[in-house]
Amino acid sequence: MSAGLERARELLQSARAIVVLTGAGVSAESGVPTFRGAGGLWRSHRPEQLATAEAFARDPRLVWEWYAWRRSVVRACAPNPAHLALARLALERGQWADAARLTLEPAPGAYPWHKYPQAEAINAFARGVGAGLSGDAAGAGVEAARLKALRAVAAERKIDYWAQQIDIQAEVVRGVAECAAGGRDTCVTILRVAADREDATEKHGSLVHRGDCEQEWGTETDQEEAA
Repeated sequence: MSAGLERARELLQSARAIVVLTGAGVSAESGVPTFRGAGGLWRSHRPEQLATAEAFARDPRLVWEWYAWRRSVVRACAPNPAHLALARLALERGQWADAARLTLEPAPGAYPWHKYPQAEAINAFARGVGAGLSGDAAGAGVEAARLKALRAVAAERKIDYWAQQIDIQAEVVRGVAECAAGGRDTCVTILRVAADREDATEKHGSLVHRGDCEQEWGTETDQEEAA
């Protein structure tokens, strides 16, 4: 790791509050078109024809179709590592209690989360791992059940890739719940199987570092082998 990145890591670890400012480019890796970059939307469209109140008054059907197309493009994309890191920043910083308290924003009543189970799953996963690593087995169990329900929604909506990924997330959270409840051997077995499943799939950022929970609750068998 370069000195600059190491310094950035130290600052993030010690910061009491973090504000992230980003543009459309953060989603480019996921396949979401930018606006003014190479291949950007405004390279082939005039913004005043599509993204103004005057454009909507002049041709509402065209504007609605354009925004519907944009939504369809984003819906088909997967979060990239930058999205995952930002969505679960408390988890990435090892602030387990904060991760366990992450709220779903916007609130469920203000946003159609049922259409995007893969997005809501990021919140459930962070809360579940945070709860488990804080020693709250019951809280982790609640989030594991929530993830299983979200996996069913993804399967029903035929988002097969995300149904598989959410199922792996659910198993990871089930594993840390076992750890928190004192079932260390079962915990590490579940996490190893989940890590192997994740390794066998195309993925967009690691769900959980393989050694995190083994380091936290390493089994007697592991210790004997190491000796």
